[in-house]
Amino acid sequence: MQVLYLIASSLSALILYSNYADTTYFYEFHTFLQLKLNNFTCNSWLQSCLYLNFLNQRALLSESNEYMLERRKFISYHSSPWEEYWFENIGILQGKICSTILTEQTNQLRAYLELLCTRYFPPHDNWCIIDDGYAPLWFNIANKESLDITFEKPLPLIVDATLIEPSIPYQQHEHILSKFTYVDEVTKETYNEYIEPLVGNLFFPLQKCLHPAPIIPFYKNHYVSFRGWLTPPPVVRGD
Repeated sequence: MQVLYLIASSLSALILYSNYADTTYFYEFHTFLQLKLNNFTCNSWLQSCLYLNFLNQRALLSESNEYMLERRKFISYHSSPWEEYWFENIGILQGKICSTILTEQTNQLRAYLELLCTRYFPPHDNWCIIDDGYAPLWFNIANKESLDITFEKPLPLIVDATLIEPSIPYQQHEHILSKFTYVDEVTKETYNEYIEPLVGNLFFPLQKCLHPAPIIPFYKNHYVSFRGWLTPPPVVRGD
């Protein structure tokens, strides 16, 4: 009975001490166990079992600590040069948002719109869709003379516009895209996730700036509320 009590009390101490990640507690437990066992005639098998149980609890604790590490721990936010320009000059630009976007910043606008394209339609690869999940915009990337973008489907053939492909930004897009920087505490990797810049009317650069403005009621609503966004790729970090 005393031996059973010893085992029970030792295992209780094992669980208690395994909740700490400091090696000091390991030596304290080992000393405690030796003192208890010295009062009884016990074989090495019992000591080994208790010791292995202790090591197993320590391993489980270490594994649980890994699950507590963050895969997307926020570090910082970085505005793109395009976004910074609007922040620094909003007092001047707020009275001429559309003219600035459509005449002074056409290079940034076109680069951004092409990045937002979620689907092309061979052999009509000059047309792509910018989709907000409700009412897609059709953008002619081949027309460099004017901004050829419309809610009306321009293609004569029947196409499936429901398949949305992810946007894949790269470092070369940092002149237009803002970004969040994160650290993966498991792998220690630092990485960036890109986000739409806050320019123009914020939600979408061409919000209230499409010309000519649509006259069909359904499209008139999206003329104001359309939100083109970067379609993210599938999650790769388990979150």
